[in-house]
Amino acid sequence: MSFWKDETVLVTGAHGFVGQNLMKLLNEKQSIEGFKILAPTRQELDLTQQGQVATYFAEHRPSIV
Repeated sequence: MSFWKDETVLVTGAHGFVGQNLMKLLNEKQSIEGFKILAPTRQELDLTQQGQVATYFAEHRPSIV
């Protein structure tokens, strides 16, 4: 059984320098392991807004951040 199977992974900063490289690795692994990746932009999720973060987590329920 895979660690990643049926997990939902939230990657904050996925569109920055480090995050883009992490996303390449996760996308490769995703095609083999079968998990969901959430990679919201700054416009989609403002991490400085507690209410917005709570709503996002309630809606998407990531299991790995």
